Amino acid sequence: MKVKIILISIFILAVSVRLFQLDQLPGEWFGDISNVHEYVTEILQGKWPFYFFQSPGPLYHYLIAPLVIIFQNNGYLTYKIASVAVSLLGLVTTYILYRSVFSSSIAMTGILLMGSSFWFLVWSRLGNSQIVIPVISGLMGYFLVKFIRQANLVNLLLGVLAASLGLYTYPQTFIFPLIWLAVLTGYYLMRRKWRQGALNFSISFILLLVFGLPFFQIVMVQKDLFTSGYLGEKVVPVFRTNPLDTGQKFLTFYGKTLMLFSFSGERIFRVNIPGKAMLDGITSIFLLAGILYLILEKRRKVLFIILFMIGSMIIPASSPGINEIEIPSSSRTIAVIPYLYMLAASGIFYFYNIFKKKAGNISAILAIASLVMMIVYFNLDRYFREYPQVLPDKNYAAGIIIADYMDRNFGENFSVYFGSCCWGEWGQPEPKAVYYQMRKKKNFVEYTHYLSSCKEINHLPAVVVVGPGDQKLLAEYRRCFLQAEIVEVDGKKGNTVFNIINIK
Repeated sequence: MKVKIILISIFILAVSVRLFQLDQLPGEWFGDISNVHEYVTEILQGKWPFYFFQSPGPLYHYLIAPLVIIFQNNGYLTYKIASVAVSLLGLVTTYILYRSVFSSSIAMTGILLMGSSFWFLVWSRLGNSQIVIPVISGLMGYFLVKFIRQANLVNLLLGVLAASLGLYTYPQTFIFPLIWLAVLTGYYLMRRKWRQGALNFSISFILLLVFGLPFFQIVMVQKDLFTSGYLGEKVVPVFRTNPLDTGQKFLTFYGKTLMLFSFSGERIFRVNIPGKAMLDGITSIFLLAGILYLILEKRRKVLFIILFMIGSMIIPASSPGINEIEIPSSSRTIAVIPYLYMLAASGIFYFYNIFKKKAGNISAILAIASLVMMIVYFNLDRYFREYPQVLPDKNYAAGIIIADYMDRNFGENFSVYFGSCCWGEWGQPEPKAVYYQMRKKKNFVEYTHYLSSCKEINHLPAVVVVGPGDQKLLAEYRRCFLQAEIVEVDGKKGNTVFNIINIK
């Protein structure tokens, strides 16, 4: 009963930090969310899309489609709610993974840390599809442990199925089937069970081929994408360069990727405070302590599997074909989050045992609880206080502001054009960020590009969105449409957010 109460409290905290100010942070709809929206829209229209849209595959979009039906017409918030739900599913799969390997105390500690982790929290609320990756990596690990302990066909089947889902998720998860086969092979080699190992490897390999058939079909249909397109350009060039140079570059990138955890993190503003390590300092210490704990407790096989999972899952993120500015990447390494916090939770338990011997049980509990609460506080402070300051325009969401203005002031008979776009930091707001967040229909919306000339307007009455301070462009529209009304729309601080040209 006590365990259930603590576990429920942890999940309440995880839900609370995911829903707090969710409609405000992060604020601006961006290109990746447009991609998710367009894919899910095709699903809801009954087109049954089954392809890779740049990097993401079909899995996440089909998974969240029911939630989009429930929360549709809520703009960006719809997709943030969907990613919150998937992140909570990730915590559930992580908990059952931890519980299958360690005690309930370590399992609960682990998901408390992971649930409040800045790294995981960013992706939990972002609305993008990478958040499904920890769900799959956790499931794969769970069924791997179950099969090692209970060598039955059901666990093997479910484990291979979980690994196969990586083929339909992201390029960095294509390695999951290989990881399954490698861990299984390594385990049986260590146990010297050659015949049983060969049999289970063969069954796994055949099942992977069966589950991979739809993926092979995707590759054939989207051959250009996988050879010279968005995905191919990150891999194919590797085979055209000197092997020695390629190897050196891979090792350099791999080292930078390892530094991501505790020393130097991703530099992309939207998913991190640029350059800051993805784990806080205390968690990093506990992670090292967890490695020591498993060695001292003679659970070296468990440690080997955890370290192998971490080490192999970051291989795709270190591809020499990736632009160096994208190294390290928190999105391409997100699969390792459950395994990092597994080690950190073990380290906390190791410190607890040390404190318990020196100061007694109550003092040890209070000391460890204080350290854990400090970790939770540092991560939440980093997300809710520091993170908004590095978002474009300090998280000022012009896209939804423009969309709301359109809904309030212009009816269905109006057409919408963009005379300029992307005037804010990092190219925001995008026309799609406005169009996809308008809740009321309009006669016509040209959202695929912004106008090169006022002569392109051919659906009247119309409104044209123009960025702040573009007086030359406003003067051009005055000459084109003498009766046009120009309205400056101000923000909360009295600054002009955008201009509206009302053409009747």
